[in-house]
Amino acid sequence: MYYIGIDIGSASTCIALLNEQRELIKHRYLILKGASEENRHLLQEGLKEILPKDSIYKIAVSASGSEMLKLPSINEISALAAGAQYVAPSANSVMEIGGGSSKYVVDLQKEHIQFALNDNCSAGTGTFFAAQMQRLGLPLEKYSEMVAKAKSIPNIAGRCSVFAKTDIIHSQQAGVKIEDILQVWT
Repeated sequence: MYYIGIDIGSASTCIALLNEQRELIKHRYLILKGASEENRHLLQEGLKEILPKDSIYKIAVSASGSEMLKLPSINEISALAAGAQYVAPSANSVMEIGGGSSKYVVDLQKEHIQFALNDNCSAGTGTFFAAQMQRLGLPLEKYSEMVAKAKSIPNIAGRCSVFAKTDIIHSQQAGVKIEDILQVWT
């Protein structure tokens, strides 16, 4: 028996295949924006590539595009909490920055978890973050390495992407180091 987890977000999709011991065997990351028929076809092709033939599966789908597959879905917060507890059993909190929203879940060790969601403005989303990294001329893969060098955190607006971008530009003009600017997102 295999377990398949599919996270269909607003900007990308991740497919994970686990064995009976729930160990990750394969995964596939697809850039699929929106729930178009073309993206549905690409997702189905991605599934065909990753799935062993003639096997029994248990499938779980989460996130904003889950209706694309017409399968029952799992609430995003519940999926995030369960995934965090599986990967890091002693963790008390987890944060996910998606293409269209950010989620912060706390009290993972308690019966009733608490969570906060930012889906009102793009300033707290992965799409905005990726756009700013690109504007700064930096690959996303360099983020962690650069933040490790940060010495201070400049004041950058967090509720509005227009204000945040303006603050980032002003910080750059004032000579604030890029790694310090990036520290804002940790």
